Amino acid sequence: MAGLLILLIFYGVPVVAAGYIARQKKRSVILWALAAVFFSYLALIVVALLSSKDPKPATGNSTVSIVAVVLAVIFGGLIILGILSAIAIPQFIKAKVKADEDITKSNLQDIRLALDAYYGSTSGHYPKTLEELTSAKGVQNFQQIPEAILPRTDNNVGHPRTSSVTTGNLSDGVTDTGGWFYDTSRGNTAGRVVVNCSHQDVRSKPWDKY
Repeated sequence: MAGLLILLIFYGVPVVAAGYIARQKKRSVILWALAAVFFSYLALIVVALLSSKDPKPATGNSTVSIVAVVLAVIFGGLIILGILSAIAIPQFIKAKVKADEDITKSNLQDIRLALDAYYGSTSGHYPKTLEELTSAKGVQNFQQIPEAILPRTDNNVGHPRTSSVTTGNLSDGVTDTGGWFYDTSRGNTAGRVVVNCSHQDVRSKPWDKY
């Protein structure tokens, strides 16, 4: 019984501390989770030493103590796994979101380069639609228009990944329906293409301002 109490003290305190820090969203929670593992094994050693000092241990009590210790370690391991998962999964999602946004920005740059090449090869004319870039000769062309990937974030409601193109006058603003917005007007913004989203990326910059 004394051994089990020691186990709970050595093991419970770090786990409770880890849970509190996780709630505060502090990165040091990983250290506390590792500390919980260390103290749990330390407690097991203490329990083993105390048991070895008993010259005539009661068989029934020993079995119950061992089962209790094993269950406590398993339960604690699950807690630690949950804590580490709570840290790792959001970081993975954040990295995936950033990667998707970087792909969109790279695709936007590729489309703009193709438009510039088209403009130069046609003596100052932009294509009526972006789809013309998939068949234009003498310029950078695509088999199909690249996709705009706009994942859901704290700054963005998110849009389905698509290569669809909305046309109009950029001076009137984008329609915020995802994909691309291509200015087909004859104004100062003619021939300009932007991401068709008025929300912000993870860097808090509006998508249509890139």
